[in-house]
Amino acid sequence: MTRNITRFFERKHRDNGEAFYCLTDNAPDWLTDAVREAHDDEFPNDWRYNICHSIISDLDDATAPTDDDDMHESADTLVDIYNSDRLTWLHDSLGRIAYCDEAQSDGLTAEPADVFGIIGAGQYVCILQMAYVLRDAYVEAMQDGSYQCDECSKIGTVDDLCEDGEPCPDEDCDGICHWTGE
Repeated sequence: MTRNITRFFERKHRDNGEAFYCLTDNAPDWLTDAVREAHDDEFPNDWRYNICHSIISDLDDATAPTDDDDMHESADTLVDIYNSDRLTWLHDSLGRIAYCDEAQSDGLTAEPADVFGIIGAGQYVCILQMAYVLRDAYVEAMQDGSYQCDECSKIGTVDDLCEDGEPCPDEDCDGICHWTGE
């Protein structure tokens, strides 16, 4: 099954050339709400949007978006590997120390734990929480209905992507979507 929810993320550049992701104006409400919830009471920030984009991309590519192992693998691959990036992540929102505390209490850090290992484990807990928020919203949206393209045979299940008789949401396809029901 091919999905394309990442099309609702737009990569923009600031005046200084720095790239960042944001949601498009036509992003479905369920995605906007899920991304907002994934920010976990933080103000909108580039790190959260980048992680949300990566998680949604992984969900688009997953054969079974409900697989918990995929959520853990996705979170694991998104943890910063450089110590300076881990420190920046913590510095950007000192409330994130709660994720580090949770990681330690859950036994996710080695004994004796070094500070960078604790921060990395905290980042993993944070990303995993975001992944579950986004996954749950994604799966619920996928259950709303389904369509299939008559040319590329791609299947989708979000009513925000296209309606019966509309062009396929894949930019490289000239096909027409047809609803197949729930």
